[in-house]
Amino acid sequence: ERGVSWFMVVATGVAGMLHRLTGLDDVTFGFPSADRGGREFADVIGPCLATLVLRSTCDETTSLGELLDLVRDHILDALERYLKAPGPGS
Repeated sequence: ERGVSWFMVVATGVAGMLHRLTGLDDVTFGFPSADRGGREFADVIGPCLATLVLRSTCDETTSLGELLDLVRDHILDALERYLKAPGPGS
């Protein structure tokens, strides 16, 4: 219905928990993202990870559905920027 993955739901839960525990309207947290798309990584053993930072803003009037939509959009934007970024040796 909202076009979200299970990870986006979990990330929304983490964001909501951080907002509630810290009392802040603006929080950031990171998550690992793996990508071995380039040929330069063909002989690398082990994970190739980058930490993508997610920023979440909400206040006491933000509904859970609104927060889910915001987190979804931030995750998609972060992944898009990561995939467009030049890789090693570029």
